[in-house]
Amino acid sequence: MFGEAKKIHLIKEILKINDDIVLQEVEDVIINYNVRIVKDRNFTMFAGSLTDTEANELEDIIAAGCEKINADDWK
Repeated sequence: MFGEAKKIHLIKEILKINDDIVLQEVEDVIINYNVRIVKDRNFTMFAGSLTDTEANELEDIIAAGCEKINADDWK
């Protein structure tokens, strides 16, 4: 079984489950799969998502908040 037929088969089998623990395990597998997909993405998918104005504003915010050194913080 491949593709849509396999999905339909799995859905039918899931509908037969009457055990909350087993259903929770199935849900956990789906959640973990979705989390893994998000983690596998790289930053190139975000390239070009900011306008030049937004990118400049973000750079200014980072410069203002991250490039200051407070000598007393090291004590």
